[in-house]
Amino acid sequence: MATQLERRTATRLRITDAAFDLFSTLGYEATSTGMILERAQISRGAMYHHFATKEELFVAVFEQASAKAITMTLRSVNPASTPIEKLVEGSLAWLKTVQDPALRSILLEQGPATLGWQQARKLEAKSSLGIMRASLKEALNAREIEVQSLEMTALILNAAIAEAALAQLNNDHPLTPADAESVIRQIILGLRPD
Repeated sequence: MATQLERRTATRLRITDAAFDLFSTLGYEATSTGMILERAQISRGAMYHHFATKEELFVAVFEQASAKAITMTLRSVNPASTPIEKLVEGSLAWLKTVQDPALRSILLEQGPATLGWQQARKLEAKSSLGIMRASLKEALNAREIEVQSLEMTALILNAAIAEAALAQLNNDHPLTPADAESVIRQIILGLRPD
């Protein structure tokens, strides 16, 4: 028999899964709480027990999507690789991961539009930016890279990878996946000491 905590966790997951599906296909604005309730097959009270507002629910969906993208990305990194190779592999894997339409919709398109740039950035700092910092620090400690500021390098590299992903999604940029991969690889490998 499930405990109360297990039931609450399962209900919360049903809500975020339903919201993820609807937000990623219809968009945040076009998705009503009634649609989420119907998809999750729960009462309004159950939803508001977990999420006070639709925006709070979107934050949970954004965090869930981010965690999923990072998990998928990290699976692509060879644990036997050197720190700088892991940095390249992880960066390129993330570019491929966010080509998934649902993840792309939540993380790259709707996240900043729905939450605002600053809030989306704060959430990103807990996930992908944190991993970027740790990866750079590992490469720095292994003396595979040389940087003036670890924090600034993490911010710039994270932004460059996100911009490459966005450029691939927009038809007005003639950037192919191979172009993006080549440039990201060149930027990271350019951090090596002379």
